[in-house]
Amino acid sequence: MNAMAERSKQIARSPKMLKPLIEQQVRLGYQAGTMFFKQAGLMLLEARESITAPQLWSRYVLSLRVDDHPITTHQAKAWMRLGRSEQLGLGHRGVEDAKRDPRTRSQAPTGRPFGTSTRATSRELDEETQENKEKRHREFREHRRAERAEMLLLVAAGYKQLALKRHPDKGGSSEAMHLLREARDILMKYAEAWS
Repeated sequence: MNAMAERSKQIARSPKMLKPLIEQQVRLGYQAGTMFFKQAGLMLLEARESITAPQLWSRYVLSLRVDDHPITTHQAKAWMRLGRSEQLGLGHRGVEDAKRDPRTRSQAPTGRPFGTSTRATSRELDEETQENKEKRHREFREHRRAERAEMLLLVAAGYKQLALKRHPDKGGSSEAMHLLREARDILMKYAEAWS
């Protein structure tokens, strides 16, 4: 039985459900090759059928991330062509072969049979995008806190080391210690404000 006929008999999966599966296939594709990019392309085609608005589609593709790197629409189109070549049984070995073949060009989404449609709403995609933004913001804050703690430790360690060399009891001058304390205070204020 044809792969497209098999797909049409399956229950449609929502784009939200397909997102982690696509990301996983792309991650595996980067590690193991074309076979996984074909699977990601097939899933992207499935998601594309349920998202008809072009703005929502580009937003959906840009919400896909692999190891904190966004997937571009150009990459998604290439993998979709590879998936379409798999659907049509053309046997292309790689993305470049599928790109050259005019039979793998995109077609307008046709939708699903009545009763199986899972069209992604703008609100679903906005919620998902908001979740991603909040996660990235939280990770950024944690990163900044770690940098701040590291900066404070470096300033304290550097001050200790230079104070041992510049202290008047160790052969330094009081002027040098005064400048060192001022520099430490400025750097500490800067590090404390870093959050």
